[in-house]
Amino acid sequence: MKNFNKNNDFFAKIFSNFAFNQLIHNRVIAVTVFFILACTNFSIAQLSGEIHYYPDIHKKEINFGPCYVGDELFERFVVNNTGDGTLRMLAVSPSVEIYSSPDAITPFEYLRFSPVSPALPFNLNLDTRRSDTIVFKYSASTDMLAEPIGRKTALLKLGLVNPQDTTQIVAQDTFKLIARKTDRFVEGFQEYLVFDSVFINSPVEITKSFEVRNTQKVALELTSTSDSLITQAAHSREFFFENKTLPIMILPKKSIVAWNIKYKPLDVGID
Repeated sequence: MKNFNKNNDFFAKIFSNFAFNQLIHNRVIAVTVFFILACTNFSIAQLSGEIHYYPDIHKKEINFGPCYVGDELFERFVVNNTGDGTLRMLAVSPSVEIYSSPDAITPFEYLRFSPVSPALPFNLNLDTRRSDTIVFKYSASTDMLAEPIGRKTALLKLGLVNPQDTTQIVAQDTFKLIARKTDRFVEGFQEYLVFDSVFINSPVEITKSFEVRNTQKVALELTSTSDSLITQAAHSREFFFENKTLPIMILPKKSIVAWNIKYKPLDVGID
C-alpha cells in the first residue's frame, strides 16, 4: 500500500509539473501572438508630396513676362502633402535652390529671382497645413551696366523633405524661370517669334501669337501699331499681322494683349 501511494505521489508531481509548464507555455504563446498583433497594427508613415506651378500644373517653363526697370513681378508655386506623415520645406537646398541657367546672358542674373512668402522653413502636416503656396519674385535691377535690358533666366529647384532626416527628399521638381527687363511702357513677352522651317507655297499658314503687356502701374491707351521687315522684302507679302480695332486700353501689370502673326513663305527664287 505504501508503494502504491508513493507511486501516486510520483505521478501527481509529474502531472502537476506538466500542467505548470503547459500553463507557462500557453502564456508565452499568448504574449508572442499579442506582440505580433501589436507589430501588425503599428504602421510606418508613408511620405509623399507633389510640387507644381500655379495655375498650370504641367508647366515647367515659367515666364514672368516684361518687367520695367526698378519694378517686380510675382509667380506662384504649390506644394502638397499627399502622404500620411509630416513633410518639411526648408529655406535652403534641397527645398529651395535658385541657380544660373545655361542660357543666361549675365552670370548673376539668377540672383534677381527669390522667394517672398510664406516664411521658410515650414512644415506641411496632416491637420492644419496640408498644402501651401510659395510666391517667388523677379526684381529688375536699376543697374543698367551690370544687368542690361533683355531676357533674364534662372533655374529653380523645389523640394519637400522628411523632417526627421532632411537629407531624404520626398518630392522635388525643377523649373526654368524667365523674365524680360525693359525700359518700355509696353513690351512683348518674347523678343523673337521662331517659325522654324516652313514649306514654300504651303496651303497652310503658320500662325503664332505675340503677347505684349503694360509694364506700368496705370492704364495705357494703345493708339497705333506698325510693322516692318528687317530683311530684304519679297515681291509679295509673307507675314500677315492681325488687325485690331484701335485704340486699345491696356490695364496695368497683368493685362496681356496678343497679336496673331501668320507666315506663308512664297517661292520667289533667290530670297
